[in-house]
Amino acid sequence: MQVQKTSQSDHRKLQAPRERWRRPPVLLTLLLLAFVAGVLVARLWPSSPATGELPAPLDSTTSTPVPPTPTPKLTPTPTSPELGDALETLYIDIAPDDFARIEAKRDEALALWILLASDTDFVPATIHVGHDAPMPVKLRLKGDWADHLVYDKWSFRIETRGEHYLYGMSVFSIHDPSMRTYLNEWLFQQAMREEGVLSVGYRFVRVALNGDYKGIYALEEGFSKELLESQQRRESVIIRYAEDLLWTARAFYDDQTLPPGIERFYVIDEFGTGKIARSPALSAQRDAAVGLLRGFWNGELSAPEVFDLETMGTFLALSDLWSAPHGLIWHNLRYYYNPVTAHLEPISFD
Repeated sequence: MQVQKTSQSDHRKLQAPRERWRRPPVLLTLLLLAFVAGVLVARLWPSSPATGELPAPLDSTTSTPVPPTPTPKLTPTPTSPELGDALETLYIDIAPDDFARIEAKRDEALALWILLASDTDFVPATIHVGHDAPMPVKLRLKGDWADHLVYDKWSFRIETRGEHYLYGMSVFSIHDPSMRTYLNEWLFQQAMREEGVLSVGYRFVRVALNGDYKGIYALEEGFSKELLESQQRRESVIIRYAEDLLWTARAFYDDQTLPPGIERFYVIDEFGTGKIARSPALSAQRDAAVGLLRGFWNGELSAPEVFDLETMGTFLALSDLWSAPHGLIWHNLRYYYNPVTAHLEPISFD
């Protein structure tokens, strides 16, 4: 019988199926890797310590406070543009007893989730920028909802005393930039000014409170004659709908038991009441301004009789363009009485 020799190539062909069986298929390898990854994820995923169940998904309808902007590392002290920093540092110093009053007010606001602020909450303090001499001020916590206070970067309302000014302002507030959607508020206010609509001054500073560096804050101008002078308006009065009753009711009633008509009980008041009371001219302007707004609300006066229509139209158009309806809520509206035109102009805010 003739024995047929097996060539080297034939031998490789015979061995190929066995070698292919020894190498795991790519699909099987991927399945094994996916199984291992799944085990690791199951072990590392946070669960309830009591039940071991996965946490429930977040309810998108639940209101949660916006976390503050991250506090950057400490910078050279004091910082200033001259030292190469884009932002200056605002130093605030409050005596221990006065700071304890601030803390007590914060605790009250967190319990109610609403800050019921008044002039009696002001405490003395000093502020300065860089190497400038300290200036006396009075300050208090600021904000309607307590999200302004829940984290370590509290919001403050500050008023200078005597003939002192900070950046040309005698009244201003500071808050974490997240309270006004970071840079969006600055851009929005700039757009208003470029179109001739009154708006609050807005800038950013670093803040150190009692030597504790707090990071970057937004500084927002208050309602005073400096706001008008910086935008070429004559000194006059600024009026608004008073909101104290609204926030007091919200602090002690829920939405279901809120007294009926609370959001229709509009009391009109003015900024700088004491100064206006001492000036016959400003008092007369205040009465005229309140009369216009009250007449419009009652339907006795038409919009052209009350408002500067071009300015008001621009204000409403930009608010819509920037998707900024919050500033149109009745308790956020501010009006300047122009003594030249005898009409009301809106002031862009919040």
